[in-house]
Amino acid sequence: MLEPVFVDTGYVLALVNEHDQHHAQAVLLSQHYDRRPVVVTDAVLPEIGNALSRLARPAAAQIIADFRESAGSTVVHLTP
Repeated sequence: MLEPVFVDTGYVLALVNEHDQHHAQAVLLSQHYDRRPVVVTDAVLPEIGNALSRLARPAAAQIIADFRESAGSTVVHLTP
């Protein structure tokens, strides 16, 4: 089994925003880590939603749903 990759907000934003200064690097990373399991915290999901709410609300909703529903991703719930 492939080792999981932690995904943070900055990566997702760079990946979906072609004008982001880190977009090309994010695309390369997505190709390199393709098919690996993904780990994300439940704190990252609203950050993605907030950051993309004006720019790409439907895309933000889909990204969040994909993280929650995909068999290839795990959402880690943060505790105090």
